Amino acid sequence: MVIDNFTNRLNQAMRIRNMRQVDLVNKTKDVMRQHIENYRGNGIDKTLLSKYINGAANAGNDNLFILAEALDVNEAWLLGYDVPMERQEDISNYKEEEIKLLTDILTRKGFLDKDEKITEEDFNKLIEFAKANKQFIMNDKK
Repeated sequence: MVIDNFTNRLNQAMRIRNMRQVDLVNKTKDVMRQHIENYRGNGIDKTLLSKYINGAANAGNDNLFILAEALDVNEAWLLGYDVPMERQEDISNYKEEEIKLLTDILTRKGFLDKDEKITEEDFNKLIEFAKANKQFIMNDKK
Protein backbone atom coordinates (compact mmCIF):
# COMPACT_ATOMS: atom_id res chain seq x y z
CA MET A 1 0.00 0.00 0.00
CA VAL A 2 1.28 3.47 -0.89
CA ILE A 3 1.34 5.74 2.18
CA ASP A 4 3.64 8.52 0.97
CA ASN A 5 5.15 9.84 -2.25
CA PHE A 6 8.55 9.76 -3.89
CA THR A 7 9.36 13.42 -3.22
CA ASN A 8 8.65 13.19 0.51
CA ARG A 9 10.59 9.95 0.86
CA LEU A 10 13.56 11.30 -1.11
CA ASN A 11 13.73 14.36 1.15
CA GLN A 12 13.28 12.22 4.25
CA ALA A 13 16.09 9.85 3.20
CA MET A 14 18.38 12.78 2.49
CA ARG A 15 17.68 14.20 5.97
CA ILE A 16 18.23 10.82 7.64
CA ARG A 17 21.50 10.26 5.74
CA ASN A 18 22.52 13.88 6.34
CA MET A 19 23.06 14.44 2.61
CA ARG A 20 22.80 17.67 0.70
CA GLN A 21 21.85 17.72 -2.95
CA VAL A 22 25.50 17.99 -4.03
CA ASP A 23 26.40 15.04 -1.79
CA LEU A 24 23.70 12.92 -3.38
CA VAL A 25 24.79 13.86 -6.91
CA ASN A 26 28.33 12.77 -6.03
CA LYS A 27 27.11 9.56 -4.43
CA THR A 28 25.05 8.70 -7.52
CA LYS A 29 28.23 9.10 -9.56
CA ASP A 30 29.93 6.54 -7.31
CA VAL A 31 27.00 4.14 -7.63
CA MET A 32 27.00 4.44 -11.41
CA ARG A 33 30.75 3.77 -11.48
CA GLN A 34 30.16 0.57 -9.52
CA HIS A 35 27.61 -0.69 -12.01
CA ILE A 36 28.82 0.69 -15.34
CA GLU A 37 32.31 -0.25 -16.48
CA ASN A 38 34.42 2.77 -17.47
CA TYR A 39 31.67 5.23 -16.41
CA ARG A 40 32.98 8.79 -16.64
CA GLY A 41 29.78 10.78 -16.15
CA ASN A 42 28.66 13.01 -13.30
CA GLY A 43 25.90 10.87 -11.81
CA ILE A 44 22.31 12.03 -11.79
CA ASP A 45 22.20 15.56 -13.14
CA LYS A 46 21.78 18.18 -10.38
CA THR A 47 18.94 19.86 -12.29
CA LEU A 48 17.06 16.58 -12.55
CA LEU A 49 17.73 15.80 -8.89
CA SER A 50 16.37 19.23 -7.99
CA LYS A 51 13.17 18.39 -9.88
CA TYR A 52 12.89 15.15 -7.92
CA ILE A 53 13.46 16.97 -4.61
CA ASN A 54 10.88 19.65 -5.44
CA GLY A 55 8.25 17.24 -6.77
CA ALA A 56 8.44 18.44 -10.38
CA ALA A 57 9.47 14.98 -11.62
CA ASN A 58 9.54 11.36 -10.52
CA ALA A 59 12.49 9.05 -11.10
CA GLY A 60 12.30 6.31 -13.69
CA ASN A 61 13.40 2.77 -12.80
CA ASP A 62 17.11 3.28 -13.49
CA ASN A 63 17.41 6.51 -11.51
CA LEU A 64 15.21 5.10 -8.75
CA PHE A 65 17.63 2.20 -8.32
CA ILE A 66 20.63 4.55 -8.35
CA LEU A 67 19.05 6.91 -5.81
CA ALA A 68 17.95 4.07 -3.54
CA GLU A 69 21.42 2.56 -3.57
CA ALA A 70 23.10 5.95 -3.04
CA LEU A 71 20.81 6.60 -0.07
CA ASP A 72 20.96 2.97 1.10
CA VAL A 73 17.17 2.63 1.18
CA ASN A 74 14.66 0.18 -0.25
CA GLU A 75 13.40 1.19 -3.71
CA ALA A 76 9.78 0.44 -2.78
CA TRP A 77 10.10 2.55 0.37
CA LEU A 78 11.52 5.41 -1.72
CA LEU A 79 8.42 5.19 -3.94
CA GLY A 80 6.22 5.66 -0.86
CA TYR A 81 5.16 2.08 -0.14
CA ASP A 82 4.56 0.83 3.38
CA VAL A 83 7.69 -1.30 3.60
CA PRO A 84 10.83 -1.08 5.73
CA MET A 85 13.23 1.68 4.73
CA GLU A 86 16.24 -0.66 4.86
CA ARG A 87 17.36 -2.37 1.67
CA GLN A 88 16.26 -6.00 1.64
CA GLU A 89 19.42 -7.31 0.04
CA ASP A 90 22.68 -5.78 -0.96
CA ILE A 91 23.13 -6.84 -4.57
CA SER A 92 26.53 -5.13 -4.81
CA ASN A 93 27.93 -7.55 -2.21
CA TYR A 94 26.96 -10.58 -4.32
CA LYS A 95 29.60 -9.89 -6.95
CA GLU A 96 32.24 -9.33 -4.28
CA GLU A 97 31.30 -12.66 -2.64
CA GLU A 98 31.29 -14.42 -6.02
CA ILE A 99 34.75 -13.04 -6.86
CA LYS A 100 36.07 -14.18 -3.49
CA LEU A 101 34.58 -17.65 -3.95
CA LEU A 102 35.93 -17.99 -7.50
CA THR A 103 39.37 -16.76 -6.37
CA ASP A 104 39.37 -19.39 -3.63
CA ILE A 105 38.39 -22.18 -6.06
CA LEU A 106 40.94 -21.11 -8.68
CA THR A 107 43.66 -20.95 -6.02
CA ARG A 108 42.81 -24.43 -4.66
CA LYS A 109 42.83 -25.83 -8.20
CA GLY A 110 46.26 -24.32 -8.92
CA PHE A 111 45.09 -21.74 -11.46
CA LEU A 112 46.12 -18.83 -9.23
CA ASP A 113 49.08 -18.51 -6.87
CA LYS A 114 48.20 -18.16 -3.19
CA ASP A 115 48.64 -14.36 -3.14
CA GLU A 116 47.06 -13.67 -6.55
CA LYS A 117 43.65 -12.04 -6.70
CA ILE A 118 41.27 -11.60 -9.59
CA THR A 119 39.70 -8.26 -10.38
CA GLU A 120 36.06 -7.70 -11.25
CA GLU A 121 37.17 -7.35 -14.87
CA ASP A 122 38.96 -10.73 -14.70
CA PHE A 123 35.86 -12.25 -13.11
CA ASN A 124 33.61 -10.89 -15.86
CA LYS A 125 35.98 -12.19 -18.56
CA LEU A 126 35.99 -15.66 -17.01
CA ILE A 127 32.20 -15.73 -16.85
CA GLU A 128 31.90 -14.57 -20.46
CA PHE A 129 34.48 -17.18 -21.52
CA ALA A 130 32.52 -19.90 -19.73
CA LYS A 131 29.26 -18.77 -21.35
CA ALA A 132 30.86 -18.68 -24.81
CA ASN A 133 32.33 -22.16 -24.32
CA LYS A 134 29.45 -23.80 -22.46
CA GLN A 135 28.97 -26.60 -24.98
CA PHE A 136 32.66 -27.52 -24.84
CA ILE A 137 32.75 -27.33 -21.05
CA MET A 138 29.55 -29.34 -20.67
CA ASN A 139 30.76 -31.91 -23.20
CA ASP A 140 28.06 -31.03 -25.75
CA LYS A 141 25.30 -32.10 -23.33
CA LYS A 142 21.84 -30.86 -24.19
